Amino acid sequence: MKNIIKYLLLPVVLVGFTACTNLDEELKDRYTENFDPSNPGVGIKNNVNKAQPNDGLQGAFSSLLGWHATNGGFFGIQELGTDEAVITQKGGDWYDGGAYIKVHKHEFTPQTWEINSVWSNAYGGIFKCNTLLGDAAISADAGKVAQLKTLRAYLYWILLDVFGNVKIVTVAGQDAPQATRQEVFDFVEAELLEAIADLPAGR
Repeated sequence: MKNIIKYLLLPVVLVGFTACTNLDEELKDRYTENFDPSNPGVGIKNNVNKAQPNDGLQGAFSSLLGWHATNGGFFGIQELGTDEAVITQKGGDWYDGGAYIKVHKHEFTPQTWEINSVWSNAYGGIFKCNTLLGDAAISADAGKVAQLKTLRAYLYWILLDVFGNVKIVTVAGQDAPQATRQEVFDFVEAELLEAIADLPAGR
């Protein structure tokens, strides 16, 4: 009987020594009274957002708004078909003709609007970059040219990532033959390496 008690007591002692005693945890899903944001939002008195720069490049950079990091853009195509993100449909809410379910199930068709959104918006941004690069005043400023080429390279990287073989158009209004995935990669890399030296410092 003593041996049985010893054998039963041993696991209890081991669990007692190895068990976690500090059960406090930092909850990351809620704000506390100590939360002091440095950027509390538009309309707040101490908001630190800066005004949009009046450098003539806004048209190109605004091409990322509304599709780039949203459910119907690059983020949606990259993440909704994985286990990293999901848009759940509750009845008719967010059903949208089954669009998100089809992306989740990898049932892409030529009518998959999220894919069309990435294509048309990326090329729309490239068109804006090419148009501005063709402007004499902007093309005379190495810093502005570097920013536009970096943005254009980024948009081509998105096209490369989603589609692979695409047309590399560098002059607004002109067409180009379809390039291979390697050619697109080489173009993106060369544009970024060339632009680095002239990119303005700071954010």
